[in-house]
Amino acid sequence: MLLLSFTVAVVLQAGCGPASSVETRSPNGEFTVKTQVFANTGASSKSNVVKIYLQRQGARETMPILVLSGGSPGSLQPSVTWMSPRLLEITRSSQQTIVFQAVQYESVFVVVEANETAPLRRE
Repeated sequence: MLLLSFTVAVVLQAGCGPASSVETRSPNGEFTVKTQVFANTGASSKSNVVKIYLQRQGARETMPILVLSGGSPGSLQPSVTWMSPRLLEITRSSQQTIVFQAVQYESVFVVVEANETAPLRRE
């Protein structure tokens, strides 16, 4: 089911380049987090998508660790903070729905929090 949700998000955004892209390295330089924001300029915010990938230094493959949908244009960019070389914290807008979330990739644990006091929504 999770794979299906992630595939649907990828298909919806096929052929569209990201509106913004940010990379953040882990404190020990072993991993890089890449955040891509695909913002819809139309009336619907449902097609706004944020994809976050984790990549080991020197590796070709990137692993998707979080896909978000929805949110208003001003709240699309999540905050990505390395708490330690093995703990990545991502803070998202509570207006965004979690489509896919990995809790661990290799030795890195991923924690996702909402930045507002609203119920957590999952598809």
